[in-house]
Amino acid sequence: MEMDRLVHILTRKGIKKAEDSINCKKNILPFDYQTNSIKIINIVCDYYKVDVDTIRYKSNRLDHNILAKQMAIYIIKEDFPRHCNNILDGDIGKLFNIHRTSVIHSYKKIAGLVEVDKIIQREYNDLRERVNLIYGR
Repeated sequence: MEMDRLVHILTRKGIKKAEDSINCKKNILPFDYQTNSIKIINIVCDYYKVDVDTIRYKSNRLDHNILAKQMAIYIIKEDFPRHCNNILDGDIGKLFNIHRTSVIHSYKKIAGLVEVDKIIQREYNDLRERVNLIYGR
């Protein structure tokens, strides 16, 4: 009897989770997510004058390349949760050919710099304005 009740609760939670996932994907489709993320990456690369392929596919340790990659990750991670809470760090990592933990590190690094560094904060605000032009906000 106890087992049946637990199975019912787990099933109910699983169904609720699936419904939330389906409702979330109605707002933003994975294709739209990837397309819009690539647009954001292009905007960031234009701003920092960095090659897109260097940011997405190569491991380059030059300061301006790392900053551009981290800023793109930060903007993508900040922008899409408003539409859908179901975006995983691994999905963002696939765009940049990096591990999900690197995505988390990049996000935290830029989040800390935006709070403290006025230059980074100004760059973030400039990029944010350019990104908002895509969405018409």
